[in-house]
This record gives sequence, structure tokens and C-alpha cells, in this order.
Amino acid sequence: MPVTTRAAVVAMAPELAAIPEEDARWESAIADAEREMNAAVWGGLLEQGARYLVAHKLSVSKTAGTSSQGQMQSYSAGGISISYAAPVGLPGEYTRTPYGAEYKRLQRIVGGGPAR
Repeated sequence: MPVTTRAAVVAMAPELAAIPEEDARWESAIADAEREMNAAVWGGLLEQGARYLVAHKLSVSKTAGTSSQGQMQSYSAGGISISYAAPVGLPGEYTRTPYGAEYKRLQRIVGGGPAR
């Protein structure tokens, strides 16, 4: 049985519903999460962690190739605009998406490290 499902990921990250169910990225991301996460280590947080990891992988795949410097973020309000590129690659790979950041927070919890 998979560690999570498309329905569970979409319930948490509704923007990923734009990726069709038959898209191979779903199967690949879920299979990757299953291989990368040890059920004995993750325990009761396995499914939750898997949802965040899959959402991160799919969010990154949606933006792949959009910028060689990282995922562009832009915010505007009241005539003021701020833009920046998030870092690419390790060790900040998981900071590229809020899902990756939450996955790393959960990973620190199950690994006994600080949950900052």
C-alpha cells in the first residue's frame, strides 16, 4: 500500500489538482517518498511526512526549468513590489517550497533534532 495518495496530497495542496491523475509524476513522487522514508523511523508521522514530501516534489517539478537561479517569488502590495529567487540545490533544496520546509520540520521531529 502506498505511503500516501493523490487525494490526500490534493486535499492538503489543492493547487496540485492541476496535475492530472494520469500524469506519471504522481506515481513517481509517491514511489520516491515510499523509498526515501523509513516507516520504522517515521512511525505515526509517516503519512503526513509523505504528503509533504510528495507535494514538495510535485511543486518543484511544476517549476522546473523556469529559472536557472531558483524558483522566483514575487509579492506586490500598495505599489510596492518585492521579488527574489529561492535557493537551488542542497542544502536549501527543501526551502524552495513550503511543503519541503514542513517535511524537513517533521523529519527533525522523528530524527530527534530541534523542530525549528
